[in-house]
Amino acid sequence: MPEQAFSEIDLVNECLVDEKRTRGFEVAIKRAVKPSHIVLDMGTGSGILALFAARAGAKKVIAIEFDEYVAKNAKEKKK
Repeated sequence: MPEQAFSEIDLVNECLVDEKRTRGFEVAIKRAVKPSHIVLDMGTGSGILALFAARAGAKKVIAIEFDEYVAKNAKEKKK
């Protein structure tokens, strides 16, 4: 349902707009992720946390998103 997808992508954007929260996650991920780690980001939304894990040096990052519309947008932003 397009209306539902629109509201879900809005929620993803709301999370990104909260810079203090997003930076807090980035700091925590930098502290926790090691080069030998494989990170699984379930419900990746924008993919920002998966990106942080990759930047932190994770061996591999797998990002999964159930909502097709949200996943498509995350893939496009990755490029």
